[in-house]
Amino acid sequence: MDDKLTQQIFETAVLFEAKNPGFIHKNLISKFLASLGIVFTQGELAKFQESFKPNANGLIPTAEITKQVDPLLRRLTEAKLKEYLSMFDSDKDGKIPVDDLDYA
Repeated sequence: MDDKLTQQIFETAVLFEAKNPGFIHKNLISKFLASLGIVFTQGELAKFQESFKPNANGLIPTAEITKQVDPLLRRLTEAKLKEYLSMFDSDKDGKIPVDDLDYA
């Protein structure tokens, strides 16, 4: 947990732990994901939630959730970065000339 993205995930998770430190209620998973910029369709969310085994109170260990969210958020972050960079790559050669950044 030494990189900034993982730290951000854990810090955000703490906001959803409420009265149950170390756990997030299964009904709050979609809000937790949305707060990180991850939005699922109902079907995708249901499939994602199937991978967790909540306890009798509907609580899922935060560490278990963040373990699965971390690689997902990394892929999304990388995809967004590529999308944003491509907006400045006017000739689509994979390079951004300094002159193109003057308009940013």
